This record gives sequence, structure tokens and C-alpha cells, in this order.
Amino acid sequence: MKRIFSTRKRVVAAINFDKHTKSIIDAAVSICRQTGQHLHIVNICEPWLQNYLLPYETALPLWELNDQIAESLVEDAEKKLEEVKAGIPNDITFTAKTLVGSKTSWLKAESEQNTSLVIIGANRKLSKSFFKGSATALDIINQSEAPILIVSEGQNLDFGKDSFKILVSDDLNPKTEQALDFACDLSTKLKSSQLLHSHVSNLDTDTLDAALTAASATVHKTRDSFPSSENIHDSIMGLVEQKMEKRKNEWSDLLNKANCEYKPKVSIAKNDIGEELEAISEEFKPDVEVYGVHRSGWKHPFSPGEMPLSAMFSHNCPIIVVS
Repeated sequence: MKRIFSTRKRVVAAINFDKHTKSIIDAAVSICRQTGQHLHIVNICEPWLQNYLLPYETALPLWELNDQIAESLVEDAEKKLEEVKAGIPNDITFTAKTLVGSKTSWLKAESEQNTSLVIIGANRKLSKSFFKGSATALDIINQSEAPILIVSEGQNLDFGKDSFKILVSDDLNPKTEQALDFACDLSTKLKSSQLLHSHVSNLDTDTLDAALTAASATVHKTRDSFPSSENIHDSIMGLVEQKMEKRKNEWSDLLNKANCEYKPKVSIAKNDIGEELEAISEEFKPDVEVYGVHRSGWKHPFSPGEMPLSAMFSHNCPIIVVS
């Protein structure tokens, strides 16, 4: 059981003075108010022109131009940052600074400094085959030592509302236990919350029956010599429920004291696991969804764990990714 909001003391809000800024700052202020975290606001100016000038490193006038542009960007960013700082409520302790360099590198460094959560923004509009802006989010997820909250324009997260709803997706892999720990710890910090602990399986009786039929033919035995697919399925689902209960038990007392309404949900996907989870999300209507990332087991650069990033984004809900 890991209590990240007890062992780490600050929330990092990474803003770019774009349409996501208000959603990021509002979410950061709200969660800091509920958890007692220190708010640290950063804006990162990337030296984008420098990348284009690398082949022409001896062209001093171009480098001087790059320096002038960088200085201008920083000066403009610091003015905008002052406006953001002026809007932070008096009950929130905060710091703010402008950084120059790679967003991914800087946010990785910031995530390592006693940080409980990093908040970033990303678009949800499709750009050809992928989500515009989410490639940067994916890089940050891969590098960050702290959980990442991804919000979009117009998504209003009020962690102080009555019955704040959290959906945590748990495939019962050891890596995703950290996602459940985060969701439970967050729930205990809120005045009123509902936590839906979801496990979705694609192992149905038809799939089992086909596998057992193939196995019986391979070992030259009759199908009747194997247990029924229904019995095996019931046994597997029983083990799943036991694992779910075991994971929840560590948090039971704390969740009860915090008046958190905890509910486990084990589902069988009729088709795609992502589609089943989307249906669960539509029914539960969470304020935020929590996922785990299997860094060592990525099958594809756009698939953290078993849940593609595009599937996470498709629910049109703020998401927290825990690695």
C-alpha cells in the first residue's frame, strides 16, 4: 500500500498559455486544496529554432537570431506567468517558474522532485490516425516518475465536489496495483467519493470451450475427459474476485473512514476490452479515470500496458496514468 500524497508534497502544473491552461490550473488548485499539496507551476519554452539550425552551426547570425527569439519567448512567458500567478487563490501555497529546454526532459526532472502528480493538457481531436498533442503526452508518460493527469479544454475537475467519481481500471497485473493505490489514496483525501474498481476480461466460455476442444484433439482424448468450460470459467472468475478483494482489503479501513463508496466490478468483454470499459465509463460517468502503465511490457509505442492511449482518450474524460 503506497500513500503518495503522504510521502510526496507537491503537484506540478505544466502550462503552455493555450486553451488548456485554465483547465490545468483549476484542476491543480482543486486537488492541492483537498490534499494539502504545494502547487508548482511551470512553463517550458522549447528552443525550437535551434533544432533547425544544427546543420548550420557556424552561421553565427542565425544563432544570434535564435538567442534573440528565445529571449523574447521567455520575456513574453514570464509576463503571462505573472497573470496566472495573480489568479491563484490565497489559500494555496505555490511557486512558479519559466524553464527553457525540452518539455519531456524538464518534466521528467520535475517529476522526480518530491512530486505526487504532474498535470498536463492534450487535445482530443483526431489528426489523421492519432490524437493531436497526445504524442507529447505519451513521451511524458513514458519518462515521468510521478503519475500524470491529462486534461483538455473545458474539462472542469472539482475534487471538492460531493461524490467525486473515480474509475480505476485494473488488469490484476502487479504494475497496475500502483494505479489502484493511487486511486484509493486520492479517495481518502476527498470529502466524498465513489470508487469503481473495474476488471475487464475477454475470457468467455465460448473461447474456453474452443481451446479445450483443440487441446483434447492434440492429446487424443475425448472432450468429455476435460472439465466443462463453464466450471473452468467459474473457477477463474472466483480467483479474479479473490484478487480484487485482496487488493482492496489493504485500503478498507482508510476508505471507510473517508466515507468512500467502494464498488468492485468484474466484467466479461463481448468483443473488445476497450469497448467494454467505455460502456462502463458511460454508465458510471466518472470525474476521472485511472490507468496503470506496464513500461517493460509495451507491445507498441502507442499502447501503454494493455490499454491503447487512443482508447483512454476516447472516453472524453480526464485520465490519470500511473507508472
